[in-house]
Amino acid sequence: MEAVKLLRLILQIGQGELAELAGVSRRELSRIEKAEVMPSRDVAKAIDQAFLGVIYRRASASREGNA
Repeated sequence: MEAVKLLRLILQIGQGELAELAGVSRRELSRIEKAEVMPSRDVAKAIDQAFLGVIYRRASASREGNA
C-alpha cells in the first residue's frame, strides 16, 4: 500500500499522527505502508476517513483564512 505512504507524505502527516487519527498502531501502519500486511476492510476505511478528515480540516481552515 505505497499509496498510503505517498498520500501521507504529500499531506505532510507523520506516521504517528495518521496512525492515531485512524485508530491503529504506528507499527501496523508502518507494516501496511511497506506492504508487509494488507489492512482489513475496517482498517482501510479508518485510514481513508483519517485522510479525508485532514483534507477537510485543511480546506476549511483555508476558506476561513481567505474570508
